Amino acid sequence: FTGKPVDGYLVNRIVGTRALCAALGRAQERASPMGSA
Repeated sequence: FTGKPVDGYLVNRIVGTRALCAALGRAQERASPMGSA
């Protein structure tokens, strides 16, 4: 809890490592046949 709004909280963007991006991509590919992506 910061007690005030955090700059960038509502921005439609994610910042992460290449490994994180790759893992999210794999998760999306696995979820797609289930109708979840």
